[in-house]
Amino acid sequence: MAMRSARRTGEDTRRRIILAAAARFAQLSYEEVKLRDIARDVEIDVAYVHRSFGSKEKLFTEVLSETARHPRRITGASGGEDLVAALTENVFKYGTMGFRIFANSLSSPQARDVIRTAVVDDFIGPLAAKLPAPATERAELIMACLAGIQLVREVLRLEPLHSTSRKVSQPMIEAIFRACVDEAPPIAPPATHPGASRPAKRTPRLAATSQAARQATARSRRRDSADSD
Repeated sequence: MAMRSARRTGEDTRRRIILAAAARFAQLSYEEVKLRDIARDVEIDVAYVHRSFGSKEKLFTEVLSETARHPRRITGASGGEDLVAALTENVFKYGTMGFRIFANSLSSPQARDVIRTAVVDDFIGPLAAKLPAPATERAELIMACLAGIQLVREVLRLEPLHSTSRKVSQPMIEAIFRACVDEAPPIAPPATHPGASRPAKRTPRLAATSQAARQATARSRRRDSADSD
């Protein structure tokens, strides 16, 4: 009983560390976040943070995994319209902490490598498995759309998109995601209209004229050569 209680206390403390770290990474750059500040926020010794996670990079990885819970709702969708609905819901329903962590940490090469691995393994890969070819390109384009919409609406707060009601902007956002999710129809060859221009055919008379011109040119060159001799 005592061991179970101690384990639960340890798990609770570990989660408090992750949440405190997430709040720090959402406000500061990767380099500015210090383990001692996170420990102070949780009111524990910094040595406990080191024992629990080993390094700031490993703690950052845990933070990304925690903030990836909302994207997992996307990768858990069945595909098609269900996936479009999940992507659109992510834009309107969930907070921007994960995106702020993402944006604040991109200047750090160390953090960027961790983010790249997390994005590919936890989002792009699972999402691509639900998409038609070219699946990876579609998944990366969806990631770019999500990040761009969050940047404009919630970070830069550009108008009118920031203040536009969901009723107005949702159909447009759905159309963007639907274009990425739906398999594009095959491209039909251009229709040929009766009045459309066609490449001109060489008539026999035109061909004969061209041949005569070439023969005349050849005779002229032979005369010039004879005169020079």
